[in-house]
Amino acid sequence: MAKKVTLKSQSAIWWARTKKSDALTTLWLQKQFMGEARAAARLKAYLDKFNLNTKVRKIVQVIAMQEGAHAGWIADLLQTRKALPDLDHEDRYWKHTLKNIKSFDDMCGVAWAAENMRLVRIRTIVEDTKAPKDIRSTFQKILKDEIFHEKAFRALSSTSSKKKALVKHSEGMKAIGLFA
Repeated sequence: MAKKVTLKSQSAIWWARTKKSDALTTLWLQKQFMGEARAAARLKAYLDKFNLNTKVRKIVQVIAMQEGAHAGWIADLLQTRKALPDLDHEDRYWKHTLKNIKSFDDMCGVAWAAENMRLVRIRTIVEDTKAPKDIRSTFQKILKDEIFHEKAFRALSSTSSKKKALVKHSEGMKAIGLFA
């Protein structure tokens, strides 16, 4: 019987290939930098767009601040590798997932799905004792925050927004080469 392909197994295959190549590692870090930087900006824009109570606003502000910090940490990894961020990076995943955000609940559903996916990838890196030390230690710091982000967006989104988000999430995963 064939072994079932999961996001976890796919992530392990991707990471094994990526870490063996300086070029692939740099390309991935460039994408990660842009993802974190754009997430921080996007969340700040949603704070202006939606009328949120003080407690929820504070949670989203903390997440946006943490995403910005992650971008800074990844920029340090790029600098160590004498690489610059790819500011023209195309958001293939987000092109699909951001289309139907009409409410804060929609935004939280989309953010929850993305954070959930990222946690699998980040755990793959953090659990790899043979990963480059600087990358592993940076993503150990990021993991703690991303667990909080996933939990917060899961709690802030309704079941219906999560279900709706998962449809577009599948399209986004396919766009970045992951199965749905």
